[in-house]
Amino acid sequence: MDWQHAPLDHVIDEIVGIHHARIRETAALVRCSLRNANDRWGGPASPFERTRDTFETFWSDLDTHLFHEASRVFPAVRSFLDESPQVVATPAAILPMMLRMEAEHEDVLARLRQVRVACAACPVAPPAPEWAECAELVRRLADHLEAVVTMENGVLFPRAIALEHVGATPDAAL
Repeated sequence: MDWQHAPLDHVIDEIVGIHHARIRETAALVRCSLRNANDRWGGPASPFERTRDTFETFWSDLDTHLFHEASRVFPAVRSFLDESPQVVATPAAILPMMLRMEAEHEDVLARLRQVRVACAACPVAPPAPEWAECAELVRRLADHLEAVVTMENGVLFPRAIALEHVGATPDAAL
Protein backbone atom coordinates (compact mmCIF):
# COMPACT_ATOMS: atom_id res chain seq x y z
CA MET A 1 0.00 0.00 0.00
CA ASP A 2 1.11 3.57 -0.65
CA TRP A 3 1.16 4.82 2.94
CA GLN A 4 2.19 8.33 1.89
CA HIS A 5 -1.27 8.79 0.36
CA ALA A 6 -3.42 6.53 2.54
CA PRO A 7 -5.85 8.13 5.01
CA LEU A 8 -4.09 8.79 8.32
CA ASP A 9 -6.65 6.62 10.13
CA HIS A 10 -5.48 3.67 7.98
CA VAL A 11 -1.84 4.45 8.69
CA ILE A 12 -2.53 4.44 12.43
CA ASP A 13 -4.54 1.21 12.15
CA GLU A 14 -1.60 -0.44 10.33
CA ILE A 15 0.88 0.77 12.94
CA VAL A 16 -1.14 -0.39 15.96
CA GLY A 17 -2.88 -3.44 14.48
CA ILE A 18 0.06 -4.91 12.59
CA HIS A 19 3.40 -3.41 13.62
CA HIS A 20 2.81 -2.93 17.35
CA ALA A 21 1.20 -6.39 17.51
CA ARG A 22 4.22 -7.99 15.79
CA ILE A 23 6.59 -6.18 18.13
CA ARG A 24 4.69 -7.36 21.23
CA GLU A 25 4.45 -10.93 19.95
CA THR A 26 8.14 -11.14 19.03
CA ALA A 27 9.23 -9.47 22.27
CA ALA A 28 7.29 -12.08 24.25
CA LEU A 29 9.15 -14.84 22.38
CA VAL A 30 12.50 -13.13 22.99
CA ARG A 31 11.76 -12.79 26.71
CA CYS A 32 10.90 -16.49 26.94
CA SER A 33 13.96 -17.48 24.95
CA LEU A 34 16.26 -15.33 27.10
CA ARG A 35 14.75 -16.78 30.27
CA ASN A 36 15.32 -20.30 28.97
CA ALA A 37 18.90 -19.53 27.90
CA ASN A 38 19.71 -18.00 31.26
CA ASP A 39 18.18 -20.97 33.09
CA ARG A 40 20.23 -23.39 30.99
CA TRP A 41 23.61 -21.64 30.67
CA GLY A 42 23.45 -18.61 32.90
CA GLY A 43 23.53 -17.72 36.50
CA PRO A 44 24.35 -14.65 38.54
CA ALA A 45 26.44 -12.17 36.53
CA SER A 46 26.62 -14.46 33.49
CA PRO A 47 26.53 -12.98 29.97
CA PHE A 48 23.10 -14.57 29.55
CA GLU A 49 21.76 -12.87 32.67
CA ARG A 50 23.22 -9.52 31.52
CA THR A 51 21.60 -9.99 28.12
CA ARG A 52 18.26 -10.80 29.72
CA ASP A 53 18.51 -7.77 32.01
CA THR A 54 19.47 -5.51 29.10
CA PHE A 55 16.48 -6.81 27.15
CA GLU A 56 14.11 -6.27 30.10
CA THR A 57 15.23 -2.62 30.35
CA PHE A 58 14.76 -2.21 26.59
CA TRP A 59 11.34 -3.86 26.71
CA SER A 60 10.15 -1.76 29.65
CA ASP A 61 11.00 1.43 27.74
CA LEU A 62 9.49 0.19 24.49
CA ASP A 63 6.30 -1.09 26.13
CA THR A 64 5.79 2.30 27.80
CA HIS A 65 6.40 4.04 24.48
CA LEU A 66 3.90 1.82 22.63
CA PHE A 67 1.30 2.42 25.33
CA HIS A 68 1.84 6.19 25.17
CA GLU A 69 1.44 6.20 21.38
CA ALA A 70 -1.71 4.08 21.43
CA SER A 71 -3.37 5.84 24.36
CA ARG A 72 -2.38 9.48 23.80
CA VAL A 73 -0.63 10.29 20.54
CA PHE A 74 -2.75 8.39 18.05
CA PRO A 75 -6.07 9.39 19.67
CA ALA A 76 -4.89 13.01 19.53
CA VAL A 77 -4.29 12.74 15.79
CA ARG A 78 -7.59 10.92 15.24
CA SER A 79 -9.55 13.43 17.30
CA PHE A 80 -9.30 16.17 14.77
CA LEU A 81 -9.13 13.94 11.69
CA ASP A 82 -12.68 12.77 12.17
CA GLU A 83 -13.82 16.14 13.48
CA SER A 84 -14.71 14.54 16.76
CA PRO A 85 -16.57 16.77 19.21
CA GLN A 86 -14.08 15.63 21.86
CA VAL A 87 -10.78 17.06 20.64
CA VAL A 88 -7.90 15.46 22.52
CA ALA A 89 -5.28 17.84 21.12
CA THR A 90 -5.07 20.86 18.92
CA PRO A 91 -3.01 20.73 15.75
CA ALA A 92 -0.44 22.97 17.48
CA ALA A 93 0.03 20.30 20.17
CA ILE A 94 0.96 17.68 17.59
CA LEU A 95 4.48 18.95 16.88
CA PRO A 96 5.75 18.58 20.48
CA MET A 97 4.18 15.10 20.69
CA MET A 98 5.80 13.98 17.44
CA LEU A 99 9.19 15.39 18.42
CA ARG A 100 8.98 13.52 21.73
CA MET A 101 8.05 10.29 19.94
CA GLU A 102 10.94 10.69 17.49
CA ALA A 103 13.35 11.21 20.40
CA GLU A 104 11.94 8.11 22.12
CA HIS A 105 12.40 6.16 18.88
CA GLU A 106 16.09 7.07 18.92
CA ASP A 107 16.37 6.00 22.57
CA VAL A 108 14.60 2.69 21.97
CA LEU A 109 16.70 1.91 18.90
CA ALA A 110 19.85 2.67 20.93
CA ARG A 111 18.69 0.26 23.65
CA LEU A 112 17.98 -2.37 21.00
CA ARG A 113 21.56 -1.98 19.76
CA GLN A 114 22.67 -2.65 23.35
CA VAL A 115 20.60 -5.84 23.35
CA ARG A 116 22.21 -6.95 20.10
CA VAL A 117 25.71 -6.25 21.48
CA ALA A 118 24.87 -8.19 24.66
CA CYS A 119 23.60 -11.12 22.58
CA ALA A 120 26.77 -11.14 20.52
CA ALA A 121 28.87 -11.20 23.72
CA CYS A 122 27.29 -14.45 24.91
CA PRO A 123 29.42 -17.51 24.32
CA VAL A 124 27.72 -20.06 22.15
CA ALA A 125 29.08 -23.53 22.74
CA PRO A 126 27.84 -26.13 20.25
CA PRO A 127 25.21 -27.31 20.18
CA ALA A 128 23.16 -24.29 21.21
CA PRO A 129 20.20 -24.13 18.86
CA GLU A 130 18.19 -22.30 21.49
CA TRP A 131 20.67 -19.42 21.49
CA ALA A 132 20.69 -19.24 17.69
CA GLU A 133 16.89 -19.09 17.83
CA CYS A 134 17.05 -16.29 20.39
CA ALA A 135 19.46 -14.29 18.21
CA GLU A 136 17.10 -14.77 15.25
CA LEU A 137 14.15 -13.54 17.34
CA VAL A 138 16.11 -10.43 18.35
CA ARG A 139 16.91 -9.82 14.67
CA ARG A 140 13.20 -10.14 13.76
CA LEU A 141 12.25 -7.79 16.58
CA ALA A 142 14.78 -5.27 15.26
CA ASP A 143 13.27 -5.58 11.77
CA HIS A 144 9.73 -4.98 13.11
CA LEU A 145 10.85 -2.05 15.23
CA GLU A 146 12.80 -0.42 12.40
CA ALA A 147 9.80 -0.83 10.07
CA VAL A 148 7.40 0.89 12.47
CA VAL A 149 9.85 3.68 13.29
CA THR A 150 10.28 4.30 9.55
CA MET A 151 6.51 4.38 9.05
CA GLU A 152 5.90 6.69 12.01
CA ASN A 153 8.85 9.05 11.48
CA GLY A 154 8.60 9.04 7.68
CA VAL A 155 4.86 8.96 7.07
CA LEU A 156 2.60 9.50 10.07
CA PHE A 157 4.47 12.21 11.96
CA PRO A 158 5.22 14.51 9.00
CA ARG A 159 1.63 14.25 7.79
CA ALA A 160 0.22 14.84 11.29
CA ILE A 161 2.52 17.83 11.75
CA ALA A 162 1.36 19.17 8.37
CA LEU A 163 -2.15 19.36 9.81
CA GLU A 164 -0.89 22.19 12.01
CA HIS A 165 -0.06 24.19 8.90
CA VAL A 166 -3.10 23.38 6.76
CA GLY A 167 -5.93 23.98 9.19
CA ALA A 168 -6.40 20.39 10.37
CA THR A 169 -8.04 19.02 7.24
CA PRO A 170 -7.08 15.39 6.71
CA ASP A 171 -7.06 15.61 2.89
CA ALA A 172 -4.66 18.53 2.97
CA ALA A 173 -2.13 16.43 4.88
CA LEU A 174 -1.74 14.03 1.93
